[in-house]
Amino acid sequence: MFYRIPYRELWRTYYGIRNLTYLGKIYSNSKFKFIIRLLKKYLLSLVSIILFDDHKITRIYFISSAYLDGLMEIFDNKKPKRILYGRESQ
Repeated sequence: MFYRIPYRELWRTYYGIRNLTYLGKIYSNSKFKFIIRLLKKYLLSLVSIILFDDHKITRIYFISSAYLDGLMEIFDNKKPKRILYGRESQ
């Protein structure tokens, strides 16, 4: 029914979320519509994680970091693997 991204491959989604959030922030014509759409996607992600995924706390932290990093223009490309796999992936 729903395709859920396996935990071991979740790090790839970080870049897409972060970069699209950043681009939307920079290039959106209506900041209000951008924020509303962003909140809607974020809340949908949270609900999906709570209902369907494993590693719920880590996934919520991970997705939240991706959205916040896009908004705050933080481009640390090692961060997703640090969150998912710990310090040894640095």
